[in-house]
Amino acid sequence: MAIPDETYFGPEGITFGEVRNTSEQTDRIKLLKKRLDSFFFEQVAVLNNKSPFPMTIMTCIGIETMGQIFIANENGTQSFQFIQIISKVHQKFGRKIGKNFEQKFRAMWPYKDSDVIETYGDLLYSYLRNTMIHGYYALGIYLSDDKAVTLEEKDGYLVLNPYWFWEKFTPVYDSLIMEAIEGQENNSYRINSIKYLEKMLR
Repeated sequence: MAIPDETYFGPEGITFGEVRNTSEQTDRIKLLKKRLDSFFFEQVAVLNNKSPFPMTIMTCIGIETMGQIFIANENGTQSFQFIQIISKVHQKFGRKIGKNFEQKFRAMWPYKDSDVIETYGDLLYSYLRNTMIHGYYALGIYLSDDKAVTLEEKDGYLVLNPYWFWEKFTPVYDSLIMEAIEGQENNSYRINSIKYLEKMLR
C-alpha cells in the first residue's frame, strides 16, 4: 500500500503527495535533501560530544541509508552498499585487513563467522554495525570519546572515536547529495537516488 499523500515527507510541511506531483527529477532530489537534512542529520547532530553509543549507531544507520540511496546493490549481498559508502568515509575502511591484525583478530573471535571479513569495512559492518544495532554492544571494535583518539588499530581489535566517525561521514553525504543534484543524467548517484525515491513514492 502506498504511503498516503498527506503524510509528511520533510520539513516546511512537505508531503508525499507534493513530492509525487513534482515531475522534475532535480527538484525531487532537492526535496529528498531537505528530508535527510532535517529528519536525519540535524537530529543526529544534537548527540555529538555527549552520546557515544547512540552516535555510533546513528552513524552506521546513516551510512547504510546513504548506500541504499546512492549505490546500486551490484552483488546482492546485504553489506555491499554499506561497504561502498564506508570506504568513502576513511580510506582504511576500504583496505584489506593486514595479516598480523587478521591472525590476532581471528584468535580473539574463533567462534565467529570471520571468514567473510576481508576489509576493515567488512569488520565494521559485521562486528560494529550488526552487534550495536541488534544488541547494543560491539565485538572487535571499541569506542573511545577521548579527543586524542580517532581510529586506532590494536592487537586484534580497533578503537574508534564515535564523534570523529560522524564528522568523517557527514562530508561524504554532502558530496554525494550535491553530485546527485548537479550531476548529468548518466551520473550513477543521480540515477540511484531517483530510483530510491521512485521506490519510496510508489
